[in-house]
Amino acid sequence: MTRASMHAGPSGDQAIGIDNQGGVIHNVNLYQQTPSDNPARNLEVGIELLSANLPRRAAHFLAAAYEHGVKSNRLLLHWALAILSGRSDIDLSGEEVNQLEHCINAVDYDSADKWSQGMEVVAGLLQATVLSRNDGLDQAGIEEILRRAQRLDADIRSDVLLHLDRIVSGSLFEYLWADHSDHVGRLRNAGNRKKRVPKFFIQDQSPPRMPTSTPYRPKSGAKGRAVGGCSIAAVASLLVLTAHPSLVASAVLVVVSAAAAALVVNFGKPLALRAKRIDDLRIELRGIASDTRWPGLDPRQLAFHEAFARLLAVAFETRTPTGFTPAQWLVANEHIRGTMAANVTRLYCDGRTQPGELRWLAEHLAKTQAGHMRTGLLWDPRFGVPDEDRARLGVTAGAALFAATGLFGGVPTGAGGAFGIFFAAVAIAGGLWLALPGVIELAIGPHYYAERRRRADEAFRQASQTYSEWADWLLDRPEDTEMAQWLAADLSWLRIEAMNALRLTHQDVIAHFAITEPADDARAARVPFGPTRYSSYRLRIFLLTENGVRVYGVELDFTDGSHFSPTRDNFRYDVIVSARVVEIGVRYGESRRAIVDLDRAPHQGPRDFTLAHALSLRLQKGELKILIGANRNRDLVNGGFEDPDSLLSIDIESSGIGEGLRILQAVAGEGKGWIETERARQRQVILKERRRPSRIEAPPTARSLALEGPESAA
Repeated sequence: MTRASMHAGPSGDQAIGIDNQGGVIHNVNLYQQTPSDNPARNLEVGIELLSANLPRRAAHFLAAAYEHGVKSNRLLLHWALAILSGRSDIDLSGEEVNQLEHCINAVDYDSADKWSQGMEVVAGLLQATVLSRNDGLDQAGIEEILRRAQRLDADIRSDVLLHLDRIVSGSLFEYLWADHSDHVGRLRNAGNRKKRVPKFFIQDQSPPRMPTSTPYRPKSGAKGRAVGGCSIAAVASLLVLTAHPSLVASAVLVVVSAAAAALVVNFGKPLALRAKRIDDLRIELRGIASDTRWPGLDPRQLAFHEAFARLLAVAFETRTPTGFTPAQWLVANEHIRGTMAANVTRLYCDGRTQPGELRWLAEHLAKTQAGHMRTGLLWDPRFGVPDEDRARLGVTAGAALFAATGLFGGVPTGAGGAFGIFFAAVAIAGGLWLALPGVIELAIGPHYYAERRRRADEAFRQASQTYSEWADWLLDRPEDTEMAQWLAADLSWLRIEAMNALRLTHQDVIAHFAITEPADDARAARVPFGPTRYSSYRLRIFLLTENGVRVYGVELDFTDGSHFSPTRDNFRYDVIVSARVVEIGVRYGESRRAIVDLDRAPHQGPRDFTLAHALSLRLQKGELKILIGANRNRDLVNGGFEDPDSLLSIDIESSGIGEGLRILQAVAGEGKGWIETERARQRQVILKERRRPSRIEAPPTARSLALEGPESAA
């Protein structure tokens, strides 16, 4: 059975099924740009990348825009946020601290715009964070920072709170938490998240196409039977007219035969049309048995056929009618699904349309088939075609006249010629009876073609209506930046959940970071040059404390932000051996995946696994591997502009592995002492003399540190 998730669908639908295989890449140009291009465009791309939680890439574009002449407060604030986003103070390099200092000093504070006000709050929070670890908190100064933060523009305030989530820590975060938790709680459920998130994993849909009309082709031999039978009847009629002793009687014989033929043709056409309708409906409802390779399809079409057949299986499974289990319903419709997939492949597989763009069509076909089951049409296609009792009576009457013609031919004479005339009359009836099926077949051709055209038009109209419903339903599909904000809010919220579960306070946590990886059955989607988003995540939150590292893991359902299956782990700093990104093998099953050790995998022959990358955290007594991205979805790389290496780089940053890797590698090399060494260095750099300090009043000790630097104050 196909793995699928149930979600609310377009109007009129209770639910739709979204399969958990394959990936979606949206044709949206949010992040496509090079640092050497237009500076104004680089600024916009940098801000979008920051919203997408790709701060390192954002900083690269913002720095390029600044170097090419964009000196606005808007750029400087977002550049500073990009440097700080997802970082604790021990993550910042010397170059980044210098860039941060430059951003703070270069702002035009006299403009008093929303960006300069935002930078004042950022600078104040940075200063207060560093000082709080050594000199304690200045409560009055913190309250002033909070008041200024409350007065910020709503979007600026949201950005500051989210991007400084890791840089602000310890006792200072206690002051911010009440405001921050309310903001994060609202953000997690904003924008009708539960209904909109599933739409991100659905491609833009391709409109319906009208199948090509093919002229009606009568059955083989129909024309021959019609011509042959009529010829026999004509010759026999001529014989009767010339050989019969009574001209009137012979004329009556011929006229009756013609009338019988007219009756059969006139009333036989509806019966023949009905038989054809039933045959067409039987194929339409039940399909045709075919070789699984579908002869006539090339390899590209076979791949399309397989992908659309999978969509059909998901759609049929989620629309199982009463009285069936999903497995039973799939078996009952095996042939029709194959026929549907073949017909759709031949109509849509043109190199421009992907199977995922026809999800609406799979749902439409499944919904229609379930409706046929409820009406009983699936069991007996004759229910869908009106009966033709009157036509049967007419054909019966015509047949009776034919029989009477044969008998009437020998009645008038008792002479020796009567026997020949009798057989001539029978020949008339027989010839016409032989010709009638062919005549009817030829006569119903235009009617049958017109009727098929009407049925095709009606099917197209219904399909177009379904497509329109889907197109309207997808109009509010979330942007990639919205997906990023929801994920950032989830991570912030779950960090506090982890601290509560592990009974840790903000003062207990020296540093923290979160790493995400796709869940086993996650769906995947992305925009070009953006990170891969998943429908469900396996999340690990690393909390660095005085005594070691605490790890809290959960499974996150991204549709609504719910989490389950919590896990806990911990280890001392001195047991960390190494941390690095390695190549691994991943073997995918129906709903689970398994890591394959490449050193033990066979080097020759076919592989039953996919190459991927993972973070390898080696401890003295074990190893933890965290998958980077889902290489199962190789169709997520936009081949015209991207390559797998660039996608890997993006996924390393967006998953949190990039920042976590640096901390873990440093701790593995230098031990716990590295944290305190880094903090001492950062304290001295951040509190160096600045051209324009924060406008927030600080106590004398703090102010002297801000103006004179720690060495001067000492």
